[in-house]
Amino acid sequence: MTSQPASEWHQPERYFEALGRVMQALALIGVLDEMTALRWWSADQTWKIEWRRGPDPHRVAAMLWQAAADLQHPASRALRGMTSLDRSNGSPHYAYLQVLDLPVMLRALDPAASDTGLAAASV
Repeated sequence: MTSQPASEWHQPERYFEALGRVMQALALIGVLDEMTALRWWSADQTWKIEWRRGPDPHRVAAMLWQAAADLQHPASRALRGMTSLDRSNGSPHYAYLQVLDLPVMLRALDPAASDTGLAAASV
């Protein structure tokens, strides 16, 4: 028996659950309202979530990581499958997460420095 990587074809339930968990967590940490032109797609067995004029992806990833660690946070249940946060990619426009052992890329095009909503969401 060969182990197939999770993908739309080999493990569609897990693959789409990972996207659903991230999207729910983004709503629960309060950043979806700040994102314009939000899109997501899959490529190379990676979910890619992209937005314009919204928060910095590294800051969003850090907020998700903090929410996952705080069992009292409403998003922690959605993020139980979040296993890692990659800050070493060297790009200010990309942040990478592992959710249910699947890579998720967060990407901001023209990120805005809108600290008001992020500050409120992190309280």
